[in-house]
Amino acid sequence: MSVRISRLSPRLVTLAIVVTVQCILLLIALVPPSIWADHGMPNGPIPTEMAPVVAGLFYVLPSVTGMLARRWQVAILLATLPAWLDLGIFAIAAASRIGPYYLVLEPHAVSTVGTLELFAALGALGWLARPFIIGAYARLRRVAAR
Repeated sequence: MSVRISRLSPRLVTLAIVVTVQCILLLIALVPPSIWADHGMPNGPIPTEMAPVVAGLFYVLPSVTGMLARRWQVAILLATLPAWLDLGIFAIAAASRIGPYYLVLEPHAVSTVGTLELFAALGALGWLARPFIIGAYARLRRVAAR
């Protein structure tokens, strides 16, 4: 198993880590505050001082996912994958308390679609920025080599 992991490129490992972190953060955000309060965490598991950083990560992580993907289809799929997974987990977990149609009701459907659109757009923008970042990195390496 460790031999196979060592063959993975750093880009793929980083991509997996970014998507996993995005999944975890989004899942934490979907848990209702009352559940966190029941577990002795009135502000959730993330310290209040870190809230701006976490909010920024919701924008940065899908963009980084797009930058790390080589094809635009993969960039959009992986940027939205955490939202698809977490919304699915939330819908299944909440179905017994809220009902099976929670995510398709008018106010919630707009939020769900908006989240997917935002992550898809950020992933696409990250993919579009990829050539510029690779070019800038190559120029920096040439300058440093002189």
